Amino acid sequence: MRRDLEEFSSTGVIYMQSPKPATPASALHEILKWAANRPDWQRDALRRIVVKGGINETDLKELDRICHVKHGADASKEPAVVAAPLAGTHLPSAPGSLGSVSLVSIGDLKNVDRLPSGEIIPFGAVPGLTIVYGNSGTGKSGYARVIKKACRARGAPPVIRANVFAPPTLAKASAALVFRVGGVDVPVAWTDGIVSDPRLANVFAFDAACADHYLSEDGAASFTPYGLDVLPKLANACDAIRGLIQKDIEAIRASIAGVEANWKYDATTQVGQLVTSLSATTKPAAVEARCGLDGPQTKRLNDLREALKSDPVQKAKETRAAAARLEGFTEKVAVAAGALTGEKIETIRALIDQAKKTSEAAKVFASGSFKSSYLLGTGNDLWRAMWDAAQQFSELIAYKDQPFPFTGEFAQCVLCQQDLDAAANSRFKAFDTFCKDKSQQLAAEASKRLMITVEALGRLVPLAPELVKLDADLGEMPTDQRTAIDVFVKSADEVLEVLKSNAAARTWKAPAIVPASPEPSIRGRAAALLDRAKTEESAQDPLTRKKLLAERSELEAREWLAGVKADVLAQIERYKRVGKLNDCQKDTITNAITAKNSELTSQFVTDAFRERFRMEI
Repeated sequence: MRRDLEEFSSTGVIYMQSPKPATPASALHEILKWAANRPDWQRDALRRIVVKGGINETDLKELDRICHVKHGADASKEPAVVAAPLAGTHLPSAPGSLGSVSLVSIGDLKNVDRLPSGEIIPFGAVPGLTIVYGNSGTGKSGYARVIKKACRARGAPPVIRANVFAPPTLAKASAALVFRVGGVDVPVAWTDGIVSDPRLANVFAFDAACADHYLSEDGAASFTPYGLDVLPKLANACDAIRGLIQKDIEAIRASIAGVEANWKYDATTQVGQLVTSLSATTKPAAVEARCGLDGPQTKRLNDLREALKSDPVQKAKETRAAAARLEGFTEKVAVAAGALTGEKIETIRALIDQAKKTSEAAKVFASGSFKSSYLLGTGNDLWRAMWDAAQQFSELIAYKDQPFPFTGEFAQCVLCQQDLDAAANSRFKAFDTFCKDKSQQLAAEASKRLMITVEALGRLVPLAPELVKLDADLGEMPTDQRTAIDVFVKSADEVLEVLKSNAAARTWKAPAIVPASPEPSIRGRAAALLDRAKTEESAQDPLTRKKLLAERSELEAREWLAGVKADVLAQIERYKRVGKLNDCQKDTITNAITAKNSELTSQFVTDAFRERFRMEI
């Protein structure tokens, strides 16, 4: 045999140390050198296999996370698992090294079955054979379990229990061992579950349980030298972790397929081509570039939808009619806005004030000019019109060469044509003085100017009724523009009524300020309708219609993408995660492991080895 061998049977214990082998290295040391270029999780797995004899479910989960972390695929929120690779300290010394270890004694067992403390079992000189014998139940297997756990043995580590007949204790099993290395005896205090002197790893134990492991689980050689079972276990761990990764990949691909099943888009559009070719390399910026519509694009899409409805010619006529209605309304808005500016309103206020003042001044003069015996209304506007007509008749026909009123000899009244006596002459002169008074002239002029303004205000029509008729035509305008139109119309109508009332009563009540005219936005809407009409008219041509349909599809696809952008970006992340998991799976490929195991098997399991083992059995 090429290394130490201990055998524990039901009737006795055999501890045998063979001569130092001539093999220059062990399988474990070859594996350690080979593992230097393996992924971190595999190097950690090798450590667990060598130290613990195998890998359990907890180990698999931790190794799986280490594999995920390397490729940025760990989505767990738990604390990170740091890889602890296999190192030389985890291995026994290589065969033939100066550090060869032999067990000298074991004793002072505590909390191990019912074995008494203070007992020591010495082992013979090297090379040699120590036989421990006794009846069943005398403790041979208890010592064997301690040696297997403190040193090394094939299979799972044994479970060491305390005295079941004694009160329960939390104390762990312990023992005192002595081993010899380089001719020097080294005492070691061993406690179950606590790492002791790593040099004990050079001692190997072999009992019935190990034999069963060799005979029932290994391959054609029947016995696998220690270390050659490590790589097959690593390969099994690779298969297990690859299965876990594959489950994650399948779950993500199921999510990808579920999301895509709910998407309805035109695959011929640029957006459709982008979505169809989504992958881990798709840039989010490419999604953003094809996502959503700006203002002009939104308007264009609405126009195309309208234009491509049935009977484009009739639709174009209706659209042009709507544009014409808006143009007409725009003119009325422009007139109202021009007439109700702050400057124009101030002018109206000044005219009312002037008319009122001059009228009052004329009344004051008139009240002192005419006696109460004169006819009622003498001096008013109608009377003045009659006076002006009489003056015109006198100067142009009756008394061409005489100033009006003519009161000379043989003069007659141009109205009643009676001879003028002294009293009549006096009245004529009084009337002439009254009419030539400046206050009367100013009052008349002010009244005329105000009348012109009142007539102009009367020509302004309320805008609200007109706006009601245009509600559908303005329907697609932005909310802020439509609101501005409503506010302007309401304010303009209110100010107009206040001004008319002020002019009629010749009083002043300050109106509100009329906001800015919405004329530009209304004209813009009218122009947009005319553009739409042109598009609608062109839609009757088959070739043009085909182009318009394609353009509409592109815009609708952008509109659709805006609604599912978050899902599309999440889909890209899913593809990225699948890519990372695929990279993780590459670290579970077992080709190199199988090749190395075959190489080591050929190196260490020779025909001579098989024959020697057959003889030992």
